[in-house]
Amino acid sequence: MTKPTAIDLFAGAGGATQGLTGAGFSVLAAVEIDSDAAATHAKNHPGSHLWETDIRLLPASKVRKQLDLAPGELALLKTCPPVRGSRLLRPARV
Repeated sequence: MTKPTAIDLFAGAGGATQGLTGAGFSVLAAVEIDSDAAATHAKNHPGSHLWETDIRLLPASKVRKQLDLAPGELALLKTCPPVRGSRLLRPARV
């Protein structure tokens, strides 16, 4: 039986990729803009294609072409954009 496929957007260091893999998905690729997080993701998931770029600059057509995805072939597109600056809304208590 073929595993369902996934792509991890806003991938960070790869925690969700690890979870998806553990849940039985084949994570084909990830997108992460932060260079440190992308480097960690690449080390944690060497079999997954990684784009280190701003997602707004990555056309879906390029993703489909490079991954050789047919329409309807992708089972899951995981998205979880970071909430930068949220720490400013509730200062840390010491």
